[in-house]
Amino acid sequence: MKQRNVAIEIWRFLISVAIIGFHVGWIIAMSCNGSLGYWMERSNWFFGSSEVLLIFTGTRAAQTAWSTFGAQLASTNGMGGSADGATGTLGFNNGFLFVMLGMMIGIILFYALQKLSKAEFSAGARAALTVANVFCSVLLMWYTIYQPTYFLLDRWTVSFLCIAVVGLSLLNKDGLTALLNNGATNKLFAYLGSISLYVYMLHYPVGILVLRVLGKNTEATTYSFWQVFLPTTAVTLVLSVMTKIAMEKTILKKK
Repeated sequence: MKQRNVAIEIWRFLISVAIIGFHVGWIIAMSCNGSLGYWMERSNWFFGSSEVLLIFTGTRAAQTAWSTFGAQLASTNGMGGSADGATGTLGFNNGFLFVMLGMMIGIILFYALQKLSKAEFSAGARAALTVANVFCSVLLMWYTIYQPTYFLLDRWTVSFLCIAVVGLSLLNKDGLTALLNNGATNKLFAYLGSISLYVYMLHYPVGILVLRVLGKNTEATTYSFWQVFLPTTAVTLVLSVMTKIAMEKTILKKK
């Protein structure tokens, strides 16, 4: 029996947790500081445009690897611009182009990789792909958790790293992907990937709730990033498991 490729699933899970860090330590911290009575430490977490790696499209995961990249290219501010930055120039909301361009190129990439995966790869080619995947994965995770490195990566560079990691995971021809697809952790990785969508959908309101439970504070008693991130992640994971169970017993129940 052919074993399922779960390398993409563990990436889905890790990315969903990383996005909690991005939203809690940056978006929520920026919007709540001072004006709403909450003071939070801003983290350096940055996941190469977090939307790039929202690998929640299942077998067509490659679609999302291009989404933010496409939107940023169309932005008047270049790769660091916002999704609506070119509205005046294009005559319509750039967010629409953001989605359509991402899906179009992503689908092409997915089917290209699917066809390429049927080819035979030499030992040398597999070794080269392994080195590339390890390099891109390590650099991507390092830059996510500790952005101010001497590499000084631009936003578009991180987007390409995301695309490389997703693409190589889908190709499933390198040693790192094979290692992640080991029999011992196959079911665990598959399960973690299956709750990643719920993690993404639930974490933001949970983060706000955690702040409210902690209570308003002052600049002198600023909450650290970890004070908010850890309980937000823990509660989100529990709720995600509960939501998955509830969905499988109701809406997703197999007849």
